[in-house]
Amino acid sequence: MRDSIRALKARLRPLEQPWFRALEDGRLSRSAFLDSQLQFRFAVDAFVRPMQVLAARSTDPELRAELQANIADEYGSGDPQQAHSATFRALLRRLGADGAQLDCAAGPEVLAFNACLMGLALDAPPRQALAALGIIEDLFSGISAFLARTIVARGWLAEADIVHYAVHRELDVAHAEGFYRFLDLPWRKSSQERQSINTGLERGSYGFLQLYQGFLARIRHQFLLRPRLTGEFDLSLLEDTRVASALLEPEFSRPSGPSLRTC
Repeated sequence: MRDSIRALKARLRPLEQPWFRALEDGRLSRSAFLDSQLQFRFAVDAFVRPMQVLAARSTDPELRAELQANIADEYGSGDPQQAHSATFRALLRRLGADGAQLDCAAGPEVLAFNACLMGLALDAPPRQALAALGIIEDLFSGISAFLARTIVARGWLAEADIVHYAVHRELDVAHAEGFYRFLDLPWRKSSQERQSINTGLERGSYGFLQLYQGFLARIRHQFLLRPRLTGEFDLSLLEDTRVASALLEPEFSRPSGPSLRTC
């Protein structure tokens, strides 16, 4: 199974996806990055819920204990200030988010992602849902390390001020491994189970990376198309012409439609 997971990550190459490339090479401005992170907090807040559902569905006491340990981590293991939702909000404030921005509504991209995970937890075979959560934890560990490094490299925060991502680049490796160990034996024993687990890996990784594709589409829609409709334009979101030209490339685009004001 681990060979299949490595092959999947090599095929997906998450850090070579457009949102990550734009962040690393400077095409994504600080304000546009912050907008994506303001939306991502809704994923952070909601990630515990499918684990709670899956724990309730599980008939394996060891798996239920593993899920409950992860749930406890999400809530800060008894320290509300270390709850993942709290540390992520602290990061947003350090990046410059104000009270109004922190009160913004969730956009369709993150709502779709959260609904996808809840659907898996409620209706998919339990091991398939566990595989989806495991690969998301796995991918997020690498993404967290990349984001912590890139935030510092872009000069937005000092390394000592990076919270949340600094923890998850290591913590989520352990979380993913904790989930994977419950899948190793079923993967080996049954081709049917192997197919179901593989489907979970594919569904989880697709849904997670699609969220970042949605952030790019949101940037184009909110900050390039919306001004044509309303006459408003926030130049801080497009700090130089490279950002504007990048957002007009096909890989950054989606069909235009009515503007939805969230953050």
